[in-house]
Amino acid sequence: MNATVRRKIKKNEEFMAYGDLYQRCGAILRARSVELKSSDEGEPLHTWVEWHAWWSGRVSEKYPGAGDHKVACASVTIGLAFPKTGDSKPQGQTMPEPDN
Repeated sequence: MNATVRRKIKKNEEFMAYGDLYQRCGAILRARSVELKSSDEGEPLHTWVEWHAWWSGRVSEKYPGAGDHKVACASVTIGLAFPKTGDSKPQGQTMPEPDN
């Protein structure tokens, strides 16, 4: 499951609030994950970070006002499993430190 959050920023702005975008991705993924249920016996839902990234870049020229701003993004992809009792659980990527 993936969530990507984007924020429009000024063309010359040095954006540093990637942690906020990342946390918003996590909130979206948690909200969606709690809706998942399993009909099999076993352990509760296990999630792990498969992939994550954060970046900023230009907006495509085809969008109005593209030259005036750029976009900052964070994206998180998680794996989901309902493991059987005693099965190993993937651990995935290490979460970034809050100040990153």
